[in-house]
Amino acid sequence: MTKTKSENLDYRLKEGPLTIITPQIKKLSKSLQEEGIDSLFGFTRLIETSLKKRKPSWKLLEKYHQKRSADKLIKDGWGISCSDAAILFCALARAKGVPTEYVQTVNIRSYLNKPKSPNGHTFCICYLNGRKYIVDPVRGFIWKLEGNFKYISLGQENKYVRAFSGLDNAACGITNHNELILALQNTAKIWFEKLKPTLISPAEIRG
Repeated sequence: MTKTKSENLDYRLKEGPLTIITPQIKKLSKSLQEEGIDSLFGFTRLIETSLKKRKPSWKLLEKYHQKRSADKLIKDGWGISCSDAAILFCALARAKGVPTEYVQTVNIRSYLNKPKSPNGHTFCICYLNGRKYIVDPVRGFIWKLEGNFKYISLGQENKYVRAFSGLDNAACGITNHNELILALQNTAKIWFEKLKPTLISPAEIRG
């Protein structure tokens, strides 16, 4: 049977428009000594030390959000969102030979109060030794994933469903903040009635 892009590990090792593996990315990735699942935790620590967090004002979001490459993020030394962390994580992981997918989600619970600007969060899915892991590059959380990622519950107020996924946001056709918000709106609208968030227990991942 022919594999789709989402099933093909070789595809998840490719570079996206914002996740090009430059010499700087290779050097930072190579500096990590850990292997296997420990390397995933190691990448989150590298991101924490490489990207100083800045408050995401509207001006910064409009100018930089969804636009900077992993290499540019390292050179700038700061990030404004979880997607910045995910971009860098994808590049570092692939540079070490770990097939990794960029996954943008939307908090469907937030759609109830903010239908025009629902909250999103970016995760990564990594493939190691025949297993799949969901990584939150910002919080440093890692979960083993059975089946395909559909949605994740992190507490009663945070119910995230997949909006789009691929090599990075630009590879998925999202190149600025306004395009991201539109994609989140469209996904949340579809899923809000379909999914029953109050029935999902905290810290549960559904495949």
